[in-house]
Amino acid sequence: ISTKKSVTVSFTASSNVTTRQVIFDLGSRNRGMNIYLLSGNLYCGYWVTTNGGDGVQNFVSMSTPVSASSSYVVTFVYDYHNYTSAT
Repeated sequence: ISTKKSVTVSFTASSNVTTRQVIFDLGSRNRGMNIYLLSGNLYCGYWVTTNGGDGVQNFVSMSTPVSASSSYVVTFVYDYHNYTSAT
């Protein structure tokens, strides 16, 4: 398993930043991360709903306001250095 990785996404918001728009989605229903626009905000979310030996993390997100027709760069930094094994 990879213990460190980064995901960087750059985009320009359209004139509509109120409707849900998925910018990035990685994973499954059980584990993943995403970036999306909704109601004038940019959200970055993460979840682990199945315990594979490393615990469960319900969906958590952070957000910040966005402006229509503006450019953004988002970077997820994944640091999983405490993981030892699924057992």
